[in-house]
Amino acid sequence: MTALLHAGRPCPFGTTACAIVVGGHAVRWAARSGPSIDAPANARRLAEDLVASVAALPVDVVRVATLLPSGRPVALVGAEAIPVAVSLSHLAGFAAVAASDQVPGVGVDAVDTAMTASTLEWWFDRCERRWSAGTSPQHVWGAKEAAFKAAGIDGHFRPQRVNVRAEGVDGFRWDLVGRWRSACGAGRFVKVGRWLVAVAIRAGSSPAGPAGGRDGCS
Repeated sequence: MTALLHAGRPCPFGTTACAIVVGGHAVRWAARSGPSIDAPANARRLAEDLVASVAALPVDVVRVATLLPSGRPVALVGAEAIPVAVSLSHLAGFAAVAASDQVPGVGVDAVDTAMTASTLEWWFDRCERRWSAGTSPQHVWGAKEAAFKAAGIDGHFRPQRVNVRAEGVDGFRWDLVGRWRSACGAGRFVKVGRWLVAVAIRAGSSPAGPAGGRDGCS
């Protein structure tokens, strides 16, 4: 049976979204799971419902489109983009989305903790390997993916350019140095059954150059 979940608990689907605070900003997120889910289609429908909730708009006027060639999603009403940052992630039988009108960028990534992921550590630096050893490789990888999406850089995902550090019990901070721009922000994890969902926000960006946060292990 399909269910909408927030932190592992059922949550109403439709008019009210579930919210968490990430880096001092409110982000709404939702997830759907079930063996019959067509994850890409469900993620897009879920994202449109979430954007409508954030923007206080009827869901039938909202569309979430994909920008090419990056695949970055953008929220639209008609042909016009609206100021709601949105992100989606999907796996077989699972879809997660996040949206916010308080930050310039938001990112979400879902990973299946039941899958073996030891080879992911090839992409980690020394501090990230230490974090991974105390949690799991999925924590670090999910944080990197969500941070890259929040950065809004329309290019290829290069994991080693995304630096993530644990912060508190369920949080992380991140920075990214791209070819043309650097960005930084914060993130949080939520657990939904066997899936781990990382939600990240972009706090700021600047022309390419050293970004904050590359200071040492947490």
